[in-house]
Amino acid sequence: MRVTATEVMADAATLHIAVEDTGIGIVADKQKKIFHNFEQADSSVTRKYGGTGLGLAISSDIVALMGGKLELKSMAGRGSTFHFTTVFKIASTINDNETGAEAIRPIYKGVNVLVAEDLPLNQEIISQMLDNCGIKAIPAGDGAEVLSHLYSRDDIDLVFMDCQMPVMDGLTAARSIRKEGRNRNITIIALTASASAFSKNACLEAGMNDYLSKPLKQEDLEAKLRKWLPADKLAKQEPSADAQQTTAQKDSQSRWQKAYIERLKGDVVSIEGILRKLQSGPWQEEDFRITLRLVHNLAGSGTTFGFPGITTSAQVIEQRLHELLSPSKIAAAYNRDTLDRFSQQINDLYHLCLQATRPQQAAADSGPPA
Repeated sequence: MRVTATEVMADAATLHIAVEDTGIGIVADKQKKIFHNFEQADSSVTRKYGGTGLGLAISSDIVALMGGKLELKSMAGRGSTFHFTTVFKIASTINDNETGAEAIRPIYKGVNVLVAEDLPLNQEIISQMLDNCGIKAIPAGDGAEVLSHLYSRDDIDLVFMDCQMPVMDGLTAARSIRKEGRNRNITIIALTASASAFSKNACLEAGMNDYLSKPLKQEDLEAKLRKWLPADKLAKQEPSADAQQTTAQKDSQSRWQKAYIERLKGDVVSIEGILRKLQSGPWQEEDFRITLRLVHNLAGSGTTFGFPGITTSAQVIEQRLHELLSPSKIAAAYNRDTLDRFSQQINDLYHLCLQATRPQQAAADSGPPA
């Protein structure tokens, strides 16, 4: 394995990462197909090497989420090199746990934060994170509610806003806030489940000041609070070690976990409907939007509740949906090969969700209806 820095800046570095082997290599006419689901260079019944044919397809999707493209150089009988180039942020702080220092949590006084999130469970979790810092959370279920709060009151210090909400999405709400209103200069931090640079740039172009990627972590939220809240709002700082977690907080986490699994059961039913529609076709733009909404919510919550596979799978599908979400692209995409691969990605997500709701039974025992 080789890692080479091709460009280093103050806050980011461009790295070229390559993995090389001296194995049997891959003939030229097989090199593109091995990045497809369930494809192998040798698909004959007498092949020497096993495997499902999913590893490279998954790796390619993960690299795409990181803003790169997985590529291959290979010659039959002389080995293969898989490589990609992408940009990584340079850490600005040292993890306190690595230095042995005690993590410090900021505690604020008299701070109100508007939390725009349409999923009640996510709303409750973010509110608890803010409460840990002495901050009062003001809930809003969509962008229209955000505008109503900001136009009618002047005691809100900061806004956390999900990008995809019903009635009015976060990007539209941010543009409206910047154009008019008594709080047009308020700090807005986007909450986004998408890992793509396009999504983050869209937030900034809409007038948002910053963004937080889901699933949210307490330490990441605290870093944004330190960055954007005035220093005179900070009342004190105190240790935030895990040992200080109260019984009430542990009970809340257990309740959230159960609520998430119950919500997943409904998502499983929804995904079954999506798979039926994929099989019957053709899809309309509204079908893509419904699916996008579902996978966006899954992408932003899986890791939070101990199911990182759901987050990764949903992020891959979400990125693909963003690429297709226009009538012309949808029409062009409606061919059997494209939809078969997309259907397989949805099916993989289905089984991950099913397994999470039935932890004592292998997801392979059941499948979506034919």
